[in-house]
Amino acid sequence: MLLNGARMNELLISIGQGGILREYHAPPDNLGWFREDGSLIGYPERRMLNALLHTGFIQHQQMPGKSGGEFVGYKLTDKGFRFVEARGHNVANIEEFFWTIIHEHEGSSTVYIHVDKAAPDLSRIITNGFSGGDQIIVGCYDINSVPSNSLLLTDEQLKSS
Repeated sequence: MLLNGARMNELLISIGQGGILREYHAPPDNLGWFREDGSLIGYPERRMLNALLHTGFIQHQQMPGKSGGEFVGYKLTDKGFRFVEARGHNVANIEEFFWTIIHEHEGSSTVYIHVDKAAPDLSRIITNGFSGGDQIIVGCYDINSVPSNSLLLTDEQLKSS
């Protein structure tokens, strides 16, 4: 399954700048993406949300509503913040690539992403260091066509819930 890396980048940047991603009552996937002032940006695909959840860039949490009650919202994780800090406020452009970095360490794998024309500086992305026996796998993809398996995601993990 293909994912749009430019949209994933845009969503992470938006959340990092105060944008709100939340469960919402509107179709198509019951997700709403809002500016900090509450105005609607759009309705992201559930599979994009699931990709960012499963790769550890965002997490869900209960959030207070403006008129009382609570809703399920999505916030950046530390890994998501590091991506946004490295990216700045830059949305992706057609000349950039979507890079995937898989760090295999002591039997577990961690996925990182990088959006740029140039290959990533691994020492700035993988913050927990390297050990003997670690394996690093770097992939480079068209910004609009990122294979889900390059993020170690299955179709089941991306499926709408």
